[in-house]
Amino acid sequence: MVAWDEERIEEFKRHILQPNDTFTFSCDMCGNCCRNRDEPILMTGADIFRIAKGLGISTLEVLFKHTRGYIGDTTHLPVAVLKERLDGSCSFLRKGKCTIQAFKPTPCALYPLGRMYDERDKKFYYFNQPYSCGKSGESGRVWTLQEWIDEFHLEDYLDDVAAWNKLVVGLAMITKDIPEEKLDQSLAKVVMFGLYGDYDTSKPYQEEVQKNMVQLKAMLKDGFNLHVDFEKGAGV
Repeated sequence: MVAWDEERIEEFKRHILQPNDTFTFSCDMCGNCCRNRDEPILMTGADIFRIAKGLGISTLEVLFKHTRGYIGDTTHLPVAVLKERLDGSCSFLRKGKCTIQAFKPTPCALYPLGRMYDERDKKFYYFNQPYSCGKSGESGRVWTLQEWIDEFHLEDYLDDVAAWNKLVVGLAMITKDIPEEKLDQSLAKVVMFGLYGDYDTSKPYQEEVQKNMVQLKAMLKDGFNLHVDFEKGAGV
């Protein structure tokens, strides 16, 4: 999750779906969209939290066993993506079936749609993806956006997503102006844990985000002698 420029936000808004707008899609659970993807599945801290809670393991275990990471080019923040096996299949795929179907990552639950959050008006927007697995188009079931949202409970965790967004966008407003070479390995690791790994799943996610926000704010202020303001910025 990163801060997007206004041009990209407006491009997505041109493809926005309203609740009664329709699209056609059918899924025969072939698992092909879980293999050899052109783009990796970006994980949010909220996704990792729900997976950890669903599996009864720690967020750190999910982070280390099922994701890989890199430093974002523009945000200079650690980015976690879903790990794949050597054959290109998702690490959670078993015999062609998703083993975390009930709490799978947001991009998987949304597919074939996408969703963005505009910090400027505090609203979520849904849009058609510019690609599909071939099960969309003229054949298949016709859905309204609201039917898809209700069927897959896509708005059950919107407050968690908004809390994650606030954390990431606030951090990105600081780290994007820090030269990447100044973000040494130990500091990047602390930020990564604050974003993805240091969460107690027995407590509400938003409460844990607030805890980490306070800790990261103090760490960045001490480490870089900066004024840290998590209320600024716009994100999706």
